Amino acid sequence: MKITKIFNGIVLKKLIKIAGYQGKESVHTRAMQKFISLIKNEFSISFIEDITSNNKKASDLISQTQNGEINISYLFTSYFTNLIPELLYLDLPFYFNSKEEAFNDLNKNLKPLINDELKNKHNLFLLGFWDNGTRHISSSKKFIHTPKDCIEQIIRTTPNQLHIDTFKSFGFIPKPLDVLDFKKALLTGDLDAQENPITNFYQFKVYKKQKYFTKTAHVYGFCLFLINKNYFQKLSDNETKLLIKSANTTNSFQKKLAHEEEQKLFKKIKSENVKISNISKKNISEFKKISEPFHIEFFKKFKTLNF
Repeated sequence: MKITKIFNGIVLKKLIKIAGYQGKESVHTRAMQKFISLIKNEFSISFIEDITSNNKKASDLISQTQNGEINISYLFTSYFTNLIPELLYLDLPFYFNSKEEAFNDLNKNLKPLINDELKNKHNLFLLGFWDNGTRHISSSKKFIHTPKDCIEQIIRTTPNQLHIDTFKSFGFIPKPLDVLDFKKALLTGDLDAQENPITNFYQFKVYKKQKYFTKTAHVYGFCLFLINKNYFQKLSDNETKLLIKSANTTNSFQKKLAHEEEQKLFKKIKSENVKISNISKKNISEFKKISEPFHIEFFKKFKTLNF
């Protein structure tokens, strides 16, 4: 399939501007590099790996992709809940029993709604879902085995109201921060705790400040892999087919890579003297009991969702 154009003997390629919010070694950046390798023969590529290194907020990726400043990006679903409130389903604490259960609900039940909302209201087109890791809690003070362990600890959360309310209900003092400000707060020592998948714990070097890592698995995270709708619609049929095929290949690659990386990173953080602890079923039930009102409130608000 050849889709390039030639003018006066010069091969012309359409420019695709891509951006992310993580460093070179992260799963997401490596997945995007895979995507780029699949389309680079037909497109000219501009890729900003980490916009936060340019003092931009990770959440800026949404508006930049919407307005065409960049064409393709990825971002944690929690940052999209103001645009698509139904995505709060994925943020319900201690609701899902496994990542597979969460992904199946996302892919089968939420995908049509997400597709329609993005295309019809937000000038975005969904290329796929990425595994953003299982979220756990780390602390500079102690393991988080029970809600009592949360009391008076300042925890960084995403700027998502459900996240803020959730951790407050556990006993934490929430400090909502975008990735950019989170990195700064780590350097100044303003935080006692944080919650993230292990890939972020490692890539953001949280292990240098927080040595107690509790495998709470309170949320299974996903990213939206997106392209600007106006840009996408102006492409030729062959170009759109290439992007969709490449995105599908990349989505499978990313999911496999995320699983493999998670196992490796637990070994790496141990070498940084991070102590790792599991949480008992009995203690999980305590957190689930506190979380139940959030589950009930969500389903009261979104009665039309069929899960």
